[in-house]
Amino acid sequence: MANFPVCLQWLLDTEDPKRTWKEEPDTGGRAIAGVNSKVFPADFAHIAAIPQIKRGPAITNFYLVNFWNKWFDALTSTEVAQRVFDSAVNQGPETAVKLLQLAVSVSYSHLYADGHWGPETLSAVNSASPDDLVRAFKNERIDAYKRIGGPNLEAWLARASR
Repeated sequence: MANFPVCLQWLLDTEDPKRTWKEEPDTGGRAIAGVNSKVFPADFAHIAAIPQIKRGPAITNFYLVNFWNKWFDALTSTEVAQRVFDSAVNQGPETAVKLLQLAVSVSYSHLYADGHWGPETLSAVNSASPDDLVRAFKNERIDAYKRIGGPNLEAWLARASR
């Protein structure tokens, strides 16, 4: 089963590589380890009110509550879970699942890419080759970012290529 602590550390390697938990400028506001003040104002305020060196558990809880779910727990590949989790945080959960469904459809043609987790998506993902699926998911994610474009494109492409 996918390992939340491993996936969280992988995500934080992008969001807060040095684990300083400090407030930084971010798109549309401020962020602490990727927790954006504009998108998640109450969570951001809660974390910001905690002394900086003690924010780690609150940040962990934020990602567990807002982005991790029973479907991630049921994935057999942590390599796949890391990337889908990171995509859910950066692109939104529905987009992440849709990109995963598109990626797995390369070898599992009966899967409809609707952006929602379900038993068919889980079965298809867990029956796919993790290496092939990671490669296909990276490609889907890169293509999605290229369609958006904009000033963050280079950083997004680097993130998706991990």
